[in-house]
Amino acid sequence: MKPRRILAILLVVLMLAGLVPVSALAGECPGLNSAANGGNHDWRQIGSSEPTCTAPGYNNYKCIYCGTTKREQSGSARGHSFGSWSTSKAATCTAGGEEVRACSVCGVKETRATAALGHSFGSWSASKNATCTAGGEEARACSRCGAKETRATAALGHSFGSWSTSRAATCVAAGEEVRACSRCNATETRSTPLADHKWGKWKTTRKATCDRKGVEERKCSVCGKKKTRDIDRLPHTYGEWTVTRESTCSEKGERTRTCEKCGHVDVQAIDTLPHTYGDWTVTLEPTCTQEGGRTHTCQICGFEEMGSVEKVPHDFGDWTVTLEPTCTEEGSQTHACAAWRRPKAFPGGATCSANGP
Repeated sequence: MKPRRILAILLVVLMLAGLVPVSALAGECPGLNSAANGGNHDWRQIGSSEPTCTAPGYNNYKCIYCGTTKREQSGSARGHSFGSWSTSKAATCTAGGEEVRACSVCGVKETRATAALGHSFGSWSASKNATCTAGGEEARACSRCGAKETRATAALGHSFGSWSTSRAATCVAAGEEVRACSRCNATETRSTPLADHKWGKWKTTRKATCDRKGVEERKCSVCGKKKTRDIDRLPHTYGEWTVTRESTCSEKGERTRTCEKCGHVDVQAIDTLPHTYGDWTVTLEPTCTQEGGRTHTCQICGFEEMGSVEKVPHDFGDWTVTLEPTCTEEGSQTHACAAWRRPKAFPGGATCSANGP
């Protein structure tokens, strides 16, 4: 075998093994007849493959000179054509399930997890009844898996009825009331306050007089306790009044009367008598500008009472024109008290002058 042919076969083997790229052979066809094609390969299609869901399509070629082959992509992968999801493993209340779908072209399958359903509980119902003093329990069940859930319920508390007297109260001992629970018959008691005394009628134990109060008493029919109260004194029975000291104009008198039953003496003052005055005596003559003064004396006790004397009227003289009137203005005139015209001292220091008092 000639060396050139051996080299061509070796290149083809290396190319098929992927150690020598096909492009490295372009223009380097080792075939004996490639010179007619300028030393290049002369490719002829020898087959093809259609694209699949995951792989592209290819065209296969072979050089007629050297027998070298090559492959060229003719189309992209189509991708899977999945149908609807269907349950392959049903989910439960506490565990998730699984769904699956298949490619209608290649039959490959894809899966996905589904969430747990959770319990579907019904209504709560009593599994243990509560009492007045102890709590109970309620339960409910899942309609799918039968799982149960419980919860505690509070004690009911007593349902007491009305209070009724179990022991009546008296004035010396408290009473007692009781009430019962309508569910469990438990009882509860409470004290009631002391009752009022049952007093009898008032009875006189000491009569009242005009000098001493009386006393009356009543008694409780239950405990025998006594209660007393005073009775007002009676009025005195006095005789006639007797004057024991005559009144004067300077001192009150006195009279007494005596109770005919107890001898109590009632003393009463008698008003003073009025003074017996003499005639008034002028002690200061009045003027036209000042009041005067006067006194008179009681002829019995010598008490002196002072009084006043009214001022005397002015003693005016004739009018004197001080400004003649005109046809447009009024005139004026004056007249003076005689005491002013003759200035003099009056008792008490008052004087009259031309300017008036």
